[in-house]
Amino acid sequence: MNEKEIAILFDLDGVVFDTEHFYSEFWAEEARKFRPDVEHLEMKIKGHGLKDILNEFFDDPTIQKSILKDIKDMEKRMTFPYIAGVENFIASIHQKNIKVCLVTSSKKDKMERVFAQRPEIKDYFPLMITSDDIQHSKPAPDCYLKAAEICHVKPQNCIVFEDSLAGIESALSANMKVIALSTTHPVDELQKKTTTIISDFTNISPDDFLERQ
Repeated sequence: MNEKEIAILFDLDGVVFDTEHFYSEFWAEEARKFRPDVEHLEMKIKGHGLKDILNEFFDDPTIQKSILKDIKDMEKRMTFPYIAGVENFIASIHQKNIKVCLVTSSKKDKMERVFAQRPEIKDYFPLMITSDDIQHSKPAPDCYLKAAEICHVKPQNCIVFEDSLAGIESALSANMKVIALSTTHPVDELQKKTTTIISDFTNISPDDFLERQ
């Protein structure tokens, strides 16, 4: 297959940035305060959009308002360290003139904070899909189908890097090839969804995955 017919799509948290622990700690604390009846809520909501999380688990408007304030305060304090090897990996993709797109459940206001700390992200990902661009968040396929559309590439010609089960389900539902990162879920859990799993981007190149297309 011609490499120019391929697009490589990246989730953000847990794939580009090593930030999932911030969200795990945050949602574990919110669950202790408001939903102690739900075990491991912080894992159940991985990859889901904020609106869906609030509607499913926190339907009280007062609680929702409190959580929205808390998460905004938390995200203001967040740092954005890169997953090992991801910068070189993305640079290698650009060298091959392959289209790249960021596909995240984050909202645009969080992305503005990302850009302030990591302005190079706009160069790494000239194409982006955020939760503000779609109606149905992961695990619905909308975000990845939208990414294929703006890349002008068929969904079956897209390779997706994801860490959450909801994100993997989203990409598979869009008929895309999925590479899972074991940054959020254990390998045995990821193996139920996909057979290709990596711990980070060190010692790998785009050719390792393009050859399988």
